[in-house]
Amino acid sequence: MTRYEHLFIKIHEEFAELEQAVCKAALFGLESGHPDNGTNNLQDINREFNDLVASLELALPGLLLKIDDSAVYAKKNKIEKWIKHSDDVKSGIVQSSIQSAIDYAKTLDWNK
Repeated sequence: MTRYEHLFIKIHEEFAELEQAVCKAALFGLESGHPDNGTNNLQDINREFNDLVASLELALPGLLLKIDDSAVYAKKNKIEKWIKHSDDVKSGIVQSSIQSAIDYAKTLDWNK
């Protein structure tokens, strides 16, 4: 296995660990944490993020990859645009979903 093959696997591993930490925060909140490890989900995200950055920094010079500030800026704007769109859509969907659930519940025979 070459150095870069090893680093690719390491980057993949660190992405997966960051993903897991982010999912736990989404499910349980940033301040929550596993009772056995003594850290909260935000601390776990920060640790995994730094592990990923370390792996990327080791791989970047040899791969001639560089951070393109304009591409990063464009991506941030795109993400913000879709967050706003999602918020707009969710406010309508949640209300209609609740009403649909109420309407459906009214049709059920609860005496069965």
